Amino acid sequence: SRCTADQLEILKVMGILPFSAPSCGLITKTDAERLCNALLCGGAYPPPCKKELTASLALGLELSKRSVRVYHECFGKCKGLLKF
Repeated sequence: SRCTADQLEILKVMGILPFSAPSCGLITKTDAERLCNALLCGGAYPPPCKKELTASLALGLELSKRSVRVYHECFGKCKGLLKF
């Protein structure tokens, strides 16, 4: 997608883009994270996620008053526990 006129102006004023730039393409945060991973880690893939909550429990993760179940809709629909 393309940036808005306001976004383009901010990028120019902050010195990120030259004032002569007529427009600027944007990427999603997810794509930016993937790009950074590829550049910083040589494109190494993250370890596969555990798809079942039972797999998380096998790793010693137990549901408690200080945790909540997590279900991730993106990236393989992973399940697990978030402890806080």
